[in-house]
Amino acid sequence: MNPSLLLRSLRAGQVLFLALLLAMTLAASLFIWWAEVQREEANARSDFERNTDQMFSALSARLEIFQAILRAGAGTWAEYPDMGVNEWNTFVQRALLDADYPGVDGLAVAVPIDARQQQAFVTDIRQRLWRNFVIHPDNTGRSGAFITHISPLSRAAKAIGFDISSHPGRWQAAQLARDTGKTTLSTPLSLITSGGENRSFLLIHPIYRPDYPIATVTQRRDALFGWLLLGLHAQTLVGNIANTVKDPLLDISVYSGSITESNRIYGADRPRRLEAGMFETRRVLDFAGSRWTLLAHRHLPRSALWFGAAPLILLGICIALSLAVTAATTLLLVSREQSRQLALQAMGQLSRTERTLAGVTASAPGTVFQWQRRADGSGGFTFVSPQAVPMFGIAPESLTADWRHLPFAPEELQAWPQAMAAAADSQDEWQMEGRYRAVDGGLRWWKCTASSSPGDDGSVALNGIFVDITEQKDAQRQLAERERTYREMFERTSAVKVLIDPENGEVIDANAAACSYYGYGADDTKRWASQVSLMAEDALRDVLARSAGGEQQFFRSRHRLLSGDVREVEVHMGPVRMNGRQYVHAIVHDVTDREHYQAELVEKSAKLETSNAELEQFSYVASHDLQEPLRTIASFLQLLERRYDDRLDDDGRQFIGFAVDAASRLQAMIQDLLEYSRVGTRGRPFAATDMDRVCSVGQGNLTRAIQESGASIIAEPLPKVMADEVQMVSLLQNLMGNGLKYRRENVAPQIRIWAEEEAERWVFSVADNGIGIEPQYFDRIFLVFQRLHTREKFGGTGIGLALCRKIVQRHGGDIWLDSVPGQGTTFHFSLPKRPLSEAA
Repeated sequence: MNPSLLLRSLRAGQVLFLALLLAMTLAASLFIWWAEVQREEANARSDFERNTDQMFSALSARLEIFQAILRAGAGTWAEYPDMGVNEWNTFVQRALLDADYPGVDGLAVAVPIDARQQQAFVTDIRQRLWRNFVIHPDNTGRSGAFITHISPLSRAAKAIGFDISSHPGRWQAAQLARDTGKTTLSTPLSLITSGGENRSFLLIHPIYRPDYPIATVTQRRDALFGWLLLGLHAQTLVGNIANTVKDPLLDISVYSGSITESNRIYGADRPRRLEAGMFETRRVLDFAGSRWTLLAHRHLPRSALWFGAAPLILLGICIALSLAVTAATTLLLVSREQSRQLALQAMGQLSRTERTLAGVTASAPGTVFQWQRRADGSGGFTFVSPQAVPMFGIAPESLTADWRHLPFAPEELQAWPQAMAAAADSQDEWQMEGRYRAVDGGLRWWKCTASSSPGDDGSVALNGIFVDITEQKDAQRQLAERERTYREMFERTSAVKVLIDPENGEVIDANAAACSYYGYGADDTKRWASQVSLMAEDALRDVLARSAGGEQQFFRSRHRLLSGDVREVEVHMGPVRMNGRQYVHAIVHDVTDREHYQAELVEKSAKLETSNAELEQFSYVASHDLQEPLRTIASFLQLLERRYDDRLDDDGRQFIGFAVDAASRLQAMIQDLLEYSRVGTRGRPFAATDMDRVCSVGQGNLTRAIQESGASIIAEPLPKVMADEVQMVSLLQNLMGNGLKYRRENVAPQIRIWAEEEAERWVFSVADNGIGIEPQYFDRIFLVFQRLHTREKFGGTGIGLALCRKIVQRHGGDIWLDSVPGQGTTFHFSLPKRPLSEAA
C-alpha cells in the first residue's frame, strides 16, 4: 500500500505519535546495538585472557612435568650410578622421554671429575660406555664436569665428553643446583647437537649419593654425584604450546627476565604496533630459579566490533522491530490490510533469526548436530553445524546426505546407528567416545553428548555436539604413566620407602623392603605407623607439614622395629602428589652399624696417631744418639792409624781406611735420617716466602759444585707462597744438586727453574740435561736409601729425593717427574696457593 495514502488517512496527532514512536524505537535500537558492541568487546577480551591463561597454564604444566622428570631421574641415578648404555636407553624410553615432548633437545648426565682422576675417568668411560670418548674442550690438568650419557644420541653425539664447567652459563646453573638441591634453569645458551648449536636453555637437577646428608650447602657439595641436564629449545617448546591456541589474531612473545629484545626467547621478529582495539596482557612465571614473562597481544580494530556479524544482525533486528512496531501501530490504526503487511514483515524477521541461530552454532566449541530417528527405525542427520569442516574435514551437506561419511574408526562407524538408537531410547543425557581420522591424517579422539526430544509422529530428535578430547586423553595417559613410573620406582628397590598422609601421620603405603625391615605386614600400616618413629609428636607433625609444603628434608632419628630393637636411621623426606592429593615420600637408611664402625675407626685413628708420634720420637732419638758412638769409632780408628802407622802394612792401612769411610758414611746417613724425621716435627710455621730468594740461597750453597762442573742455572721469576722457607731452600737445593751430580760426561750441566700458575696451586719445575732416569724407577727414587747407581760412581746417602717428597707432602702438594734417558730429567712439585691449615 502506498505510504502516502496511509499517512493521509491519519490525523495530525496520530502522525506525530507515530514519528515519536519511531524515533524512540530507533534510539533504543542504537542503544541495544552499542550494548552488543560492548558485550562483543568484553567477550573478545575474555577470550583473549582465557587463551592467554590457557597458553600460560600449558607452559607452566609442561615445565612442571620436566621438573618431575628430572626429580624422578635423579632418584633413579642415585640408586643406579653405574648405568650402562642399554640401561640408560631403557631408562630414558620407559621412564622419562617416552612422551617425546616437542622442544626437548635431549636428556644428559654430567659428573664432576678432579683433575688427578681425569685419566682414570676417561679410561673407565671408554671401557664401559663410549670407546671413542674424549673430553672437550681440552682441559688437561684441570677439574671439570663431563657429560657421560645423553639421549637422543643421534642428535647430540658430539656433546658426549663436553665439559659443562667450561661454559659460564651452564656451570653457574649447575653450581646453583648443586648448592640449593633444587632444579635450576640456565641463562639462554647454545646447545651442541649434531646439526649445530641452537639457542636454548638447560634445566639442571643435582644427583646426590643416597647415603650422604644434604641438609647444608657443604653436605650437598660432598654428596654430589652429578647432574641431570634437560635441554629445552625455547622456540620449539613455546611454539608447540602456542599452536594449540586457536586464535590467529593472538601474538605471543616470551622473555627470559625483563621485557627487552635481547631477552626474547619466543615470538615474532617485530611485535605488532599498538593500535585502537589492541588487547595486551602479561603473565610472569617463576620457574627453577628463573623468571619468564609471557606478553600477549590481540589486534581487534574497533571497526571489526562495530560491523561484526552479531552486532549488525542485532541492529538489523532492532531496526526491523522498530519499524515493525511503528508499522504495526500504523496498521492497527488504519485497516486489516496493514495487519497483513505486518505479518509479512514478521516472517522476514523469523528468517533473520534462523540465520542468527546458524551463527551461534558455528561459534560453538564443537560440531553441533541433530539426528532424526524416524518412526520406521531409520535415521540420519537433519542438521550439522559448519564446524564439521575444521573438525572432520567434511562439509555439513555431505553428512546430512549420508551419515556414513563420518571419518570414524571402522568399528565405531559400524556401531553408530545402534548407539543413536540407544540414545533415542535414553531418558537421560547420553554420551559416547571414539576415534576419528583428522584432516592431517592423524587419529584423534571425539566425544559426543546428546539428549532426546520425542515427536508427535513417533520420531525422536537427538540434539547433540561432537567435541575433540584428544588433549584430555593425552593428559590422562601421561598422568597414568607418571603414576605407573612412580609405582615401579617405589616397589622395585631394596631401599626402605613409605608413603605418609601428612594430615594424620599414617603410613598409607610401604614397599616390600619397608615391611621386611620393620617386621610388619603390608596390611598393618595404620597399626604400626604410630609405633615406628620415636620422634616427639609435635616435631613429627612439623616435619611432615614442611615436607608436604614442598621442602626436601634430611634428618637423623630413631625407629623401633616390631621385634623391639631400636635402630639409628637417616630419613630423607619430600613431597609427592598422587590422585590429586599431597603426600610425603620418605626413604629410610639404617645407619646403626655405620655409627658403630665410625666409633671404632675414631678409636683406631687415635691409637695410630699415638703410635706415629712414638715412632717419630724413636727415629729422632735413635738417629741423634747413634752419632756419638760413630764419631768415637772414627776418631779412635784415625788415632790408631796415626800412632801405629809405622807398624801397619799397606793392607792394614787400607782396612782402617775402609772402616773410617764406612763410619763416615753411616754418620752421614744417620744425619740425613735425622733431618728426614724432623721435616714434620721440627718444621717452622708457614709464612710468606719469596721463592726467588729461596732459589738464590740454594744456588749460593751449591757455588763450589757449580764452579767445578761448569754448570749454568737459569731461574725465571718465581712467585711468593705460604711455606717453610728453610725447607723450601732444602727442596730446591736437593733438586738442583741432583742435576749437578747426575750429569753426562763431557757435557756441562744446564739447569732451568720456572713456575706455572693453576687455579688452586703453583706448579714448580726443575729441569736438567743429565743422564735421565728409566720410567720403571720413577717411584723407587723417592724411597729412603734407594740408589740407582754405585756409590763409587755417584756419592750420597740416597735420601735426598725422599726428603724432597716429605717436604712437599707437608705443604699439601705433590712431586713427580718426566725423564728421557740420555737427555735429562724434569722434576715437578706443586704448592697450594692457600696454606694447608686453611685448605683443610
